[in-house]
Amino acid sequence: MKIYVKKIVSYLFAFAIVFTAFGIAADAQEMMKKEMAKDARPTVAIIRAGWCPACRKLEPTMAKLMKEYGGKLNFVVMDVTDDKTSAEALKIARNNGLEEFFNQHKTKTSTVAIFKDEKQLFKTDHNYERANYVKEFDKALK
Repeated sequence: MKIYVKKIVSYLFAFAIVFTAFGIAADAQEMMKKEMAKDARPTVAIIRAGWCPACRKLEPTMAKLMKEYGGKLNFVVMDVTDDKTSAEALKIARNNGLEEFFNQHKTKTSTVAIFKDEKQLFKTDHNYERANYVKEFDKALK
């Protein structure tokens, strides 16, 4: 009988730990959502790869724009050069609420999109014209 009671107590203890862990995970997830909500800046999502000629052509323009708009826009760069960087890019996408976008566009390098309030405002690829980005960035900031 004592062994039976000990097993029940150990099972209850294990369940308590598991439910506590789920509660902590849920709290952490909620805190992350609140942190992201604090950053109300529009997000510029960029999918790039080191082997992509279009990405290499776009990068100087985007680097200058990132410096110019860095405090106004949230830039999220997702590198899909290889399996390792793609796995990291998926984590970055998840952390920024961009997982669906990433999964749909991860094979379309040099893609740039702007999101505001979880809505996609603009998307382009193989676009090297600085003026196009300035126009869309300014529009997103209004």
